[in-house]
Amino acid sequence: MKCCFQDLNNSYLEEEGIQLQISHQLHNKSLSHFVSVIVALEKLKKISVPCSLPLQGDDLMNVFHCIFEEEPIILEKCDDNAFVHDAPPRSLDCKFQDINQKSLVLYNSYELRALHLNGTSVNQQAVFRMTFVQEDEDITKIPVALCIKEKNLYLSCVMKDGKPTLQLEMLDPKVYPKKRMEKRFVFNKTEIKKKVEFESSQFPNWYIST
Repeated sequence: MKCCFQDLNNSYLEEEGIQLQISHQLHNKSLSHFVSVIVALEKLKKISVPCSLPLQGDDLMNVFHCIFEEEPIILEKCDDNAFVHDAPPRSLDCKFQDINQKSLVLYNSYELRALHLNGTSVNQQAVFRMTFVQEDEDITKIPVALCIKEKNLYLSCVMKDGKPTLQLEMLDPKVYPKKRMEKRFVFNKTEIKKKVEFESSQFPNWYIST
């Protein structure tokens, strides 16, 4: 095989072999282009191909196979949960009262009570951080997680003594909240006539109640 180097400004071309044209117009060229050419030339030097006959399509394909190495494509199954931490979930701070104007108050560290508050006692009302999480079951409902602000105490609904029970759980602030919370922490939020309801995702038709 004969390799012919030629300036593009020169009109002379070899009639046989592979002709490599070298351009001095360097604009719009990146370093990767030059590296690719150098690698290809080094591999061409090691290829021995007779030039008595014109190169056919298969011959050129063999040259390409010598220059370029085929790399296997490995398809890896991705876990959707591995990408949910890229951005923090959206959240907002809020306070809750029931239809009787009772407010939720944190009592004895892990207990919530609904009390009538007035005067200075209003400051005892628990402030919740409501985090919007991901659920796949029903797009008509808004899944949220409820945490007492600055306490890392999350409301969860679990089965106790044969019935769903609301409780508080302390969670690691380095891990929580996250977009996909465990089901016991998820409540489906719905608003009807300016009243908000929170239905347990773990136990449908069970609601946060005072």
